[in-house]
Formats: sequence, C-alpha cells, structure tokens
Amino acid sequence: LDPLSLAPLEALATAADVAGNEARAVAWYEEATELQPENPDTWYALGLYHTLATGDLCAAYQAFNASYTLDPRSSRWPPDGPLDDAREAVDDGACER
Repeated sequence: LDPLSLAPLEALATAADVAGNEARAVAWYEEATELQPENPDTWYALGLYHTLATGDLCAAYQAFNASYTLDPRSSRWPPDGPLDDAREAVDDGACER
C-alpha cells in the first residue's frame, strides 16, 4: 500500500458523507490536505465538499484559495466558478464572527 495515496481517504470521506456524518467527512478531507499539503487537488476537494455539503463558504474559500495558490492556471478557476462564488460570499460577510 502507498502511504501517501489519497484514494483511501477519499473513500472514507465519501462513506462518512453517505452515512450523514459531515464532520467526519470534513476530517478525512482535511487529513488529505495534511498528507499532501502541496497538492492542489486535496484543497480543491475540501473546498468543493464545503460548498456542496456543509454550506460553509468561509471554509470553502480558504480551501479553494489554497488550491488556487498552488495552481493558479488550473481550468478549475473560470470566471464565476467556485472560487469566485466563495469569495463573493466571504465579501458579503460569510466569515464574520
């Protein structure tokens, strides 16, 4: 087994999500970012999960921004795409505590 493989963590995150355990799914995605912090895919997956499942656009923005910083030329960043949507929510006060 490859100790740096993301597939098991992604499978565990999916299983947690299917079981309705969003917090555990987020924890698995976060573990993937810790395992491969320089991999923009891990950060993108975390941001996408926050966008689609938890609705935490502040957390989504942080994850998408990390992914963008690592790979700003990716096709994931079209105008009005997920990063822009999350940024707009943040600008509208989503991260105010």
